[in-house]
Amino acid sequence: MKPSSDSSSMPLLVCQHCTKSYGTTIALADVNLIASAGEIVGLAGPNGAGKTTLLHSIVGIIRLDQGTIQINGLNRTSPSAKRLIGFMPDNLPRPELLTIEEMCRVNCTLFSQPFDREMIDELADVLEIRDRLREPLAGLSHGTCRKADLMAALATRPQILILDEPFSGLDPLMVDRVVMLIKAHADAGGLVLLSSHDLEITAECATRVLMIQSGEVQGEFAHSESQFTLRQAFRDMILAES
Repeated sequence: MKPSSDSSSMPLLVCQHCTKSYGTTIALADVNLIASAGEIVGLAGPNGAGKTTLLHSIVGIIRLDQGTIQINGLNRTSPSAKRLIGFMPDNLPRPELLTIEEMCRVNCTLFSQPFDREMIDELADVLEIRDRLREPLAGLSHGTCRKADLMAALATRPQILILDEPFSGLDPLMVDRVVMLIKAHADAGGLVLLSSHDLEITAECATRVLMIQSGEVQGEFAHSESQFTLRQAFRDMILAES
């Protein structure tokens, strides 16, 4: 499950002065982020803080008002840059008439990557859905669909894996399996950027965590800092806004 491209000394992701507003609502306010191969960067913050907006800006779902995003030194809009990204969205429409396997095949075609039957079977075994690969998404549970979303993101062997609420809808055993896959991706030289409301799991797997509130990065915590420190900082940040 190693990423398809070799990492270099250049940062894989550079976000500079990212700004986005919806009318009078500021979703991102001059956000900067530099992340390199081997990192797992967590985004934490309350609902509406700007986490998903930042992820959607990186993958190209929304357009920034100001700022730039580079993927391995390339402009985010270039086809070569897009092929380096694997994205697991949260609450976006799925192609429900497709099976899990078909969705993975379509992703590979869109990103000009070969479909790796062996890798897909390995992922399906880890996530315990080998017997569901040929079932349409429309008939699957929320948790199984979340596993399918992750498989589709990994199917193209991306350098940068972007995960929006990857632990949502999963039981504790599957959360452990997803954490294992996340760590394996980073250990193989990839970059993982994830957003989650689960501070405990985020603190466990991330090399660093950015606290986001009202579209701004309010603080950063390294993996060595305790879960209590991260949770307390989250509470303090919310109380400061109230």
